[in-house]
Amino acid sequence: APADPAWHPVLPRGAGREFVGALFVVLPVSAAALYLLHLQGFWVLTVLVVWAIIHARQSVAAIRWTTSGGAIQFTSGWIWRKLLMAPLGKIQAVSRHESPFDRRHRMASVFVDTAGRARVDYSIRIPYLARQDADVLADHLAASAAQTTFRW
Repeated sequence: APADPAWHPVLPRGAGREFVGALFVVLPVSAAALYLLHLQGFWVLTVLVVWAIIHARQSVAAIRWTTSGGAIQFTSGWIWRKLLMAPLGKIQAVSRHESPFDRRHRMASVFVDTAGRARVDYSIRIPYLARQDADVLADHLAASAAQTTFRW
């Protein structure tokens, strides 16, 4: 039986970034609830903040990636699981991105674009990687892509 691939998690502090993103929904909804329900609206605020914390932690904890078996594999989602796979021989482009927020938190993302039909999204984005891990992964995937001869 083949061995299980070594799945790599992303940085747990990515949960803070997810939580801040969730606040863009939580705060306006809570403000409306406070306006309409007055003091009872604080219950809505409390529930939404607790949900945002749980969602952020679980979402980041569910993100994993591996490059075993001749493919890059990426899994995410704690409620609805999603698994994306791309053979290393189908990789067309690899890029490493750092937003100003990523730089502040010493993180980076790796984007992988693969050969495929234009109607389907064949890209993988791995967020919340340590900078050094993102560099190593991007270099490894770019080297694999450079060895590929595409036939048209």
